Amino acid sequence: MPPRKVVTKMTKARDLANNVTVPPSSHTALKVLNVPGAALEKYNLTRQGTGATNVTQGFTVDPYTGELFTSHKTSNSLVVNKFDSTGAVSQTASRWNNTPSQSLGTQQLDVSWDKDGNRWFWTSAPPSQSGQAKHIKRFKISDGASNLLSLTDVQMYQVYTDAEVANGSGGQCTASVSLDGRYLVTEYSGSFTKLIKVFNLQDVMDGGTDISTSQEYSFTIGFNSVQRPLQGIACDGAYVYTFAGNVDPSDSNTASSLQVYVHTVDGTLVQFYDDFEVGLTEAQSDGAGTKYEFEGAGWTWHNGTPHLSIMIVSGNSGARVSRIWALGAKAADNSMNSGGVKQAITGVITNGNANQTTSTFKSSTEAGGSGDVALTITPTATGSKLLVGIQCSLSTSTGGKTGLVAIYRGATKIAQKGILYQDVGSNINTGFYIECLDEPTIPETPTPITYTLKFACAQNNAQVNIHAESFDPARVTILEIAA
Repeated sequence: MPPRKVVTKMTKARDLANNVTVPPSSHTALKVLNVPGAALEKYNLTRQGTGATNVTQGFTVDPYTGELFTSHKTSNSLVVNKFDSTGAVSQTASRWNNTPSQSLGTQQLDVSWDKDGNRWFWTSAPPSQSGQAKHIKRFKISDGASNLLSLTDVQMYQVYTDAEVANGSGGQCTASVSLDGRYLVTEYSGSFTKLIKVFNLQDVMDGGTDISTSQEYSFTIGFNSVQRPLQGIACDGAYVYTFAGNVDPSDSNTASSLQVYVHTVDGTLVQFYDDFEVGLTEAQSDGAGTKYEFEGAGWTWHNGTPHLSIMIVSGNSGARVSRIWALGAKAADNSMNSGGVKQAITGVITNGNANQTTSTFKSSTEAGGSGDVALTITPTATGSKLLVGIQCSLSTSTGGKTGLVAIYRGATKIAQKGILYQDVGSNINTGFYIECLDEPTIPETPTPITYTLKFACAQNNAQVNIHAESFDPARVTILEIAA
């Protein structure tokens, strides 16, 4: 590449690092990481090529070119699809590699630029590779003839020692590049250990292919990789975000929830979620509604700002749906030209007996009862906006198939949504999500504000129950967005 373009690329890289808060959006990201109402469905992607309906394994966005790439496997070979990161939410791949690559793995996908202006992509080594659990690979992607992609210049790096991966006898290795371009983060998951390493990316680029003892930091994570396999990892230069889990009732080994770990780059755990739920409501509407799986993590750009993002795969086998969610991006939309998110609180209600209602009422009259789903927040400042989101399930006796859910601030209704109860066995059951952006009058000395979910059924004397069991909790989230 000509020197002038090299300078341009490097200037862009430095501009990106210099203009991103360190850690970039981290304070906000930690507040909204597990808040469905703050997440934006950034992409819903339809892939092309061999195995196009298989599970997507990873994604990455090149912020300089605007290209979005995804990876999936077919017979343990890699297929890459290319999209437009500035395009529509729902879009079909414009290019893909027609011949799946047997020399590249499929765990995670990330992108970086070297000092000579060359673009490299990172992924795992394939199962056919000797000692694959110790290695990662980098390669180049370029446009080929017609609508094809070319995957070339494959290079392999050893990032774990034989001792660290039990001589490479099992497990897999994942790689991620930090948002600020400083670090290459790797993770090994196997029955032997779950070990994360943080390398200086430039040293990796300048050094040899065995870097297994040259990490700057390393630490272990204690998740069960059988029940919750590692599905994605991301880093912003200050925090390492690890995503684990696959909710799939057809697989008896999987757990019933997804987990997220947030560590500093040197290994201090700062946040942990055992019940990640972004994209869950949408996943429940795909196919049988039982598949809910992490598949890849990284960064997407919304209105010029990078957001930690994850891919959720759902739907039935052979018809998988791949959505990428930008965490906190919707809250950012609502807080444009403001002071951002000041606080976020979440209530999880799991006591079914205490949180059911037997109120009877007619349509158009919302009511509550002993099972009100409610949450109280005390704003921190006048002029704040409050983004209220409620996720829940309702059931009613046969016959009451339509109804209305509403959010109340005190005695004032501020949002409503019509619902259609779905037949499940002898009962009518449905899951839903409702949210609104409220702008209440907040006094100089703020006082508590309570938001409550109420609902109606278009059937006289119908009993409506809130599902709030431990396996199906009701969740309320409120974000305070500063003026």
